[in-house]
Amino acid sequence: MPLYKYKSISRDGKVRLGNLDAANESDLEKRLSKMKLDLIRSSEIKEKKMSIGRMKVSKADLIVFCMHMSQLTRAGVPLIACLADLRDSMDNSKFKDVVANLIDLIEGGTTLSDSLAEYPTVFDHLFISLIRAGEAS
Repeated sequence: MPLYKYKSISRDGKVRLGNLDAANESDLEKRLSKMKLDLIRSSEIKEKKMSIGRMKVSKADLIVFCMHMSQLTRAGVPLIACLADLRDSMDNSKFKDVVANLIDLIEGGTTLSDSLAEYPTVFDHLFISLIRAGEAS
């Protein structure tokens, strides 16, 4: 499915920007409607900007990612805020871009596990499966 960049408005009048996979613009509008958003405009992204190629991150970066997410979610901080805080505190610019794209995907309605799956060279199958299991429970 193509990836669309969109601008929408929520029922309480807040403008939302994001990216979302959809078959076409009509499908995008339906998906946004389910998220209680009204489409203002959209454009198809020709190539997914989220691919970072064969990028690998160090184990230390992944450990920091996991520890940070664990501590903040246990403290009751919302997922998007956790990721935004992590993004703002990272030194690795490529991993920072990955986290920024994760935020965009999640704001667009994608689950965390599906967002992580967009980066198979960064997050392996086991890692994504563990997140998916946590989401299901």
